[in-house]
Amino acid sequence: ENRWPSFSHTLSRSAGHCQDAQALLEELAETDLAKVSEAEHVLSVPSLLALSPLRFNNVVRHFLAQHHKLMPSRAQLLQIFQQLSTPKDKNPTVKIGDYSLRRFGQQLHLTANFQNIAAWQTQLPQQTEPAKIDLPDGLGQILVSKEFEAVDKENMATQTSALVDKENLRVVELCLPTPKQVVSIRFHHDNPTCLPHFRDKSRALKKILQEAKIPTWQRQRIPFVYYDDTLVAALGLFICKSYLPLKSNSKLKLVWLDDQTSG
Repeated sequence: ENRWPSFSHTLSRSAGHCQDAQALLEELAETDLAKVSEAEHVLSVPSLLALSPLRFNNVVRHFLAQHHKLMPSRAQLLQIFQQLSTPKDKNPTVKIGDYSLRRFGQQLHLTANFQNIAAWQTQLPQQTEPAKIDLPDGLGQILVSKEFEAVDKENMATQTSALVDKENLRVVELCLPTPKQVVSIRFHHDNPTCLPHFRDKSRALKKILQEAKIPTWQRQRIPFVYYDDTLVAALGLFICKSYLPLKSNSKLKLVWLDDQTSG
């Protein structure tokens, strides 16, 4: 202050300019985020690429700050921008801290860093009492129960498509397995040909998942229900037609509770 008497005033003025500039950046980021946002954790790739590099960096930082995520470096922001410019059939991922930014089609998704659960599987208990299965990597729980009913011969020929709740395929009812069949939950498959309840023709499972536009990383997190080595249902997606129960048949009921529904 002896050497530059106006130092304090100049520093205060510069700090004020920085605050104003930051406020303008945040205001611009809010405007841009409204244009590029498609869902809470999803951004539009074409809208992002239409921004200048500086506005791209600004809106991505703002988006991540809203979700309380570690800020990416300049090099990581450049990597994200470059990955979004790759061919549309590619699904690149950029990992930063405890989260990932993943492109699928024309969308950029903010997700956690998932564990590899391909090797995980478990057998359902044989007893008739209700049971609870804990799924790996925060995927929740599956409640298992068996419902025994007398068979109504008049309804024997009618499958209950009504049991397929199109709004909530996390609750499914299947034909009861035979006492000798082993019922298991798995996250891997060998691409079997199957006939979902909503299709007229059978198709390979991979094609069905592609048709449903399931992001590639979510396809590895679907609980598949098997009777022995036969796929009978993909929880949250479909039931194989031949395993839809009859109206008055005994049933195996599975309820998939994720972190939100169970907690």
